[in-house]
Amino acid sequence: TGGGWSFAQNTAMSSNTKDGATQSYCTSQTGSTSSTLVSNLQQLASGVNSVLREAQLLPTEESLGQLETTDENFHSYDLVRSLQSRIDAAIGPLVESQVEERALEDDGHHIVAQITDEVFSSQEYNQLYHTFVSDVRDTVDEMLSDPSTLLGLSEGGGAMLGSSHSSATHSTLGGSSASELSSVHQTGLMFMAPEQLQAIAHSLTPEQPLQVRLDVMQHLLQFPAGDLVTCDNWLSLKAVVQEALMDPCSTLTDMTLKLLQRMFAARTALTTREAYLSLAEPLVASAQAAEGGVAGTGERGVVTLAVGLDPADEHCIQMLKRYRLLNYFQNEVPSYWVRYSERIVEEIISCTFMLLSLSYRSPTLLSPTHVISLLDPKASWFRKWMHGQYSRMKVLQALKSRPAVLQCAVSHLMAFGIRPAGGGRSHAVAGSESGHYTERDLQYLNFVHSLCLIERLLLYRGGRELFPLHLPGKEEKVAITDVLVHLLNLMYSLSSVRPTPLPLNSALHASPPPPNHHAFDPTHLISHLLREVVAVTDILCNDVFISTLIDPLKCAMGSQPSPRVCAETLVLMADILAVLASTDTGRHQLLYGEGHPKWSTNKSAAVHTIAEFVVHSLSSGKSSVVPQVTSGWLFVCRQLYNTGEGLLALQSYALHQHIARALKTVAGSGEEGGEETVGFSWEEALLDNLLNFAGTPKGLLLLQQTGLMARCTQYMDHRYKLKLQVSKCEKFGYGCMVTQVASTAAGILELINSGFVSMQVYDLWFLLDGGEGDYRLIAPRAHPLDPMDRATHKAVINLLNILSSYPALYEVLNQTTPRSATPQTTKPQDNSPSTIFELLDRLVLVDSNPKKMALLNYQEAHLFGLRILGVLVTCLDSFLYLESQYSILEALLALQRESIPEDRDFIIIDACSVERGRVLVSCYLLGGPTERKLPPHCLSLPTDSSPWPLFSSFPVPSVYQGEGSWCSRTATLEEGGELHRLLSNGTKESSQSEWLKRLRRVFRAQLQKFEVLPNDVVRLLLQRCVAGQMEERRERVFPIQSDAGQHVQESRAGSSMDTLGAGMVVRYGQFLGALDASGAHATNLINLLVRVRALFVSQQHEKKETKLSSLKGDYIGFDWFTSSVFLLMKGAIDTSWTFLKQFSTLLGSAYVWMPRLHLSSHLPVELAYSGIHPPTAITTHHVELILQSEVPLVYSAFRMSGYTPSQICQHWIRQCFWNFLDWPEVCLYLALCIVMGTDYQVYYCVAVLKYLERDILQHTQEQNLLVFLKEEALRGFHSTHWLDFMEQLELKFRSIVLPAMRQLS
Repeated sequence: TGGGWSFAQNTAMSSNTKDGATQSYCTSQTGSTSSTLVSNLQQLASGVNSVLREAQLLPTEESLGQLETTDENFHSYDLVRSLQSRIDAAIGPLVESQVEERALEDDGHHIVAQITDEVFSSQEYNQLYHTFVSDVRDTVDEMLSDPSTLLGLSEGGGAMLGSSHSSATHSTLGGSSASELSSVHQTGLMFMAPEQLQAIAHSLTPEQPLQVRLDVMQHLLQFPAGDLVTCDNWLSLKAVVQEALMDPCSTLTDMTLKLLQRMFAARTALTTREAYLSLAEPLVASAQAAEGGVAGTGERGVVTLAVGLDPADEHCIQMLKRYRLLNYFQNEVPSYWVRYSERIVEEIISCTFMLLSLSYRSPTLLSPTHVISLLDPKASWFRKWMHGQYSRMKVLQALKSRPAVLQCAVSHLMAFGIRPAGGGRSHAVAGSESGHYTERDLQYLNFVHSLCLIERLLLYRGGRELFPLHLPGKEEKVAITDVLVHLLNLMYSLSSVRPTPLPLNSALHASPPPPNHHAFDPTHLISHLLREVVAVTDILCNDVFISTLIDPLKCAMGSQPSPRVCAETLVLMADILAVLASTDTGRHQLLYGEGHPKWSTNKSAAVHTIAEFVVHSLSSGKSSVVPQVTSGWLFVCRQLYNTGEGLLALQSYALHQHIARALKTVAGSGEEGGEETVGFSWEEALLDNLLNFAGTPKGLLLLQQTGLMARCTQYMDHRYKLKLQVSKCEKFGYGCMVTQVASTAAGILELINSGFVSMQVYDLWFLLDGGEGDYRLIAPRAHPLDPMDRATHKAVINLLNILSSYPALYEVLNQTTPRSATPQTTKPQDNSPSTIFELLDRLVLVDSNPKKMALLNYQEAHLFGLRILGVLVTCLDSFLYLESQYSILEALLALQRESIPEDRDFIIIDACSVERGRVLVSCYLLGGPTERKLPPHCLSLPTDSSPWPLFSSFPVPSVYQGEGSWCSRTATLEEGGELHRLLSNGTKESSQSEWLKRLRRVFRAQLQKFEVLPNDVVRLLLQRCVAGQMEERRERVFPIQSDAGQHVQESRAGSSMDTLGAGMVVRYGQFLGALDASGAHATNLINLLVRVRALFVSQQHEKKETKLSSLKGDYIGFDWFTSSVFLLMKGAIDTSWTFLKQFSTLLGSAYVWMPRLHLSSHLPVELAYSGIHPPTAITTHHVELILQSEVPLVYSAFRMSGYTPSQICQHWIRQCFWNFLDWPEVCLYLALCIVMGTDYQVYYCVAVLKYLERDILQHTQEQNLLVFLKEEALRGFHSTHWLDFMEQLELKFRSIVLPAMRQLS
């Protein structure tokens, strides 16, 4: 067929596509006339000059077959356009008809293959193909026979048409036989003989003329790069390629780099290995030769650091090109070397580290590390190598075998400093404007590269195990701490020599910095390293490093002479410590120091220096310290005081008062604008840090005492609406802090005033009913069957979080006035609710048709409201208040009666009637997990077999009551037993203190022997213990009151809550067997409550003006402790009164008995009128403190859920664990708090949360932790099983908890 057929074949192949369209493409030339083909071939030959010239000495069909990808004008050639049009005309109709016929076949995956086979076997295709082959052969023969047709063609084009390919052995598969129809036979394959490859290698040797070497290298570039390394003579070829790489001729070097780049692009394991070694080995040899004072092969000389590096120099250009290709490969190979064998990866890494290790031997020469640092200052290649576990292991192993690499990096760090001759010049990457890199520039880039390399090593355990490191010339090994301390000192020295430092007594009024101006700033690079390795707290948490870090603070306060540090550096140091303080290990280091146990006192700990500096800065005024510096170090303190243990260490510094004074000064000076710089507001920084005191219950009390609760709440509301994080060191928003604030009366009042509560109501109503006005009719929301769906779940939890505590609910319902006092006249369809009362009125108290018609879906909306009500009434005080104000039980019973069909005596079972039944049972019955049985939220059994009957009147069916008569069970102490003797003989045998210690020991032994104690035993135990404690001066903290005027007070009637609560308590007592069926018990209990209230009123502060509704009168809740004592004494009012009067003098009454300190004169006026009860500020605070230390998973789960341990503990304590524990366990809770010590209230709550750990973690994942904790009783919890745990907590924390409880503030 000759050269003409070969050219025509490759021309057709050049337009091939990946889907097998080779045959179709080749046939489009069939109908072309001879003259048209001649002109088309002439145009094509002229247009592909460059390709033909490259193929002139060693032509290949591969180069022509790739014209479509290499020639951007390929599709504009007339020949190609003619081929395309003729294929469409001849084959197009056939393809379309086949597609229409097979369009309805099910097996769609094989339609394309079937149509393709049909086209290839068709007559149209065969005719087109044979015609095309014949026309092209005839046209080429005609052109070769007529020299005039070759005029105008390039030399390469004419040679291509007229010469045979004799320089290589070709096997061209193709011809006019039947096998030509195969697409495989339409490709041209070229094989190089071993003799020719050997000749090429010989022609590339340095002894050959340069032009011959260039021509041979050009030939070599025509071969597929991936095939070269598989040839038998590759080793000999590799040697000459490496010599050509280092040749002084830039053209030859560039062609060699191009060859290696093509080998890299193949990305096969063998090709990658050989290409990298071919590039790296000559660089290693050149560097080794330079160390010996001899230039490498082809090098013109040795580059020294003193001379520097000129990028315009030809020799430097070639060197940079070699290293740039090397660095490019280093960055790219990690993305695919996981497919390679371990041996290849190890060889690549070993060769790289061999090259870098040479930098340490010749400090005066330009080393490979200097060049790589210039090309990749941030060591991005090393970061990628250390990213994956597969390569990281190999890198660390190589560093162990070649320690010179790490020694070199550490040496550069330790030797780097500021030279006086530099004149304070700032470090830059490019040095002078001319582009010449001086020795200073190169050393600094090497420092940056070494810094980034060590940063990645310190992040991994294997990298840290390489330290301590022995450096040549030094006796002592260099540890990680030595490196970090050196870097800190370097930061300080850099800060002190800046030409325009920012001293502590100047403000930051500089112009906005340019973008990325910190990219190569050494102080920012070092601070970035320290912030990155903060996650590895074990290398930063030592006294040497922390002491070095805070030394500038001592200088700023004048307590230690040292160079002054600029403000920007101080801010960076504060950022480092802030991140460290957000970790457990870092917090321990700052609070206690290295080697000191937790909860110990260490005055030399870093926290004290930091706090003193912050106090000094806040007290000195704005002219003394830059606000950014004060804000940065105050943020470090904030990371500590938003936890219990941090607040314990910092409480003596009264930071909240200093922040409040500074904030008032800023607000009153009217110069706020002068305190602001770009991206910083001093006033907002103070507000933000003051707000974070609300992270703990005790901190919330401190925040309230500053008088700035309103401003902080408004600031929090603003950030909450923007969905911002609490800080840069925390991943969560303000949910947990909002819940903490809302747990108190003072906090919820500010949330109401800021509009936060109304916003939550609106969001919930919008999700539930589609919005206001016409919008809900135009775009109503689709409601799923389950009202607690994903769309509304978060809104419900947010609302329940702020209404979880009774003081919050009381303030919300009293601070907001209903739009209409008469529910029947309300027109809810006019607008959406804006208050909690209106929301409950719309969703729960649906007692009229207008209310039902106003709801988009009455059944779902009512069920939704019942779920909310069911959570609210789990707090007994909340239920009594709602019932006394709105008669919710009667409203629910009326709705149950409406569900009874006419002429029937049963209630229709649906989701609403079942949920109403559950709410009615939970409100009517009292009792622990075995004393009452609550029906489920939904029924899964058929109606005829449901064990939960519905009802429309009280009392509830007996099926909902469980075990009772605990108090009627006969059980006495063992005769002659130690506890029997103690309780019978009183204190005759020994002193009071010894008797009390013995009583506690015997009581604990009795609990280990018996799981529960009888009601009579507990009664006698408490009476004897309280009587003994009254005689002990240390235990009696309140004076005893006389009975004068008591009969006058008894004439007062009890409140409606007293009446409702007394009825519930009497029913419960009769169920337990503690009370008989006499009808006087309710009256006696009410009289006892009135007498107790009168006792406390006589010890209260004088009434004063207050915004809190809960502080305008008597205690707003029901006295559940008095009710518990009433049941323990079996309804004996006089015995109960005597016990209560005696107990009111003891410390335990302040925490176990909630009404005891209501507006009490025993508290400071500020605390009494703060609306934050001591059990909230002290007991729950220490519960969170111990939880974070002893049960960290539970503490973290609460933080993630947005709920707080203080709220559920406040719930439990307020009602003495009623409805959560069975009566015997309630008695043991009271006995433990009274007999074992008041601090056992804290340990008891922690033990309960520890018991619930698994459930808490599970429900946190299910995002219903609040609902679970409030609705579910403590099933299976027994106090006796957790005595050992509580005793361990006593030994560890009594010295912290009990003194705080004695202070009552």
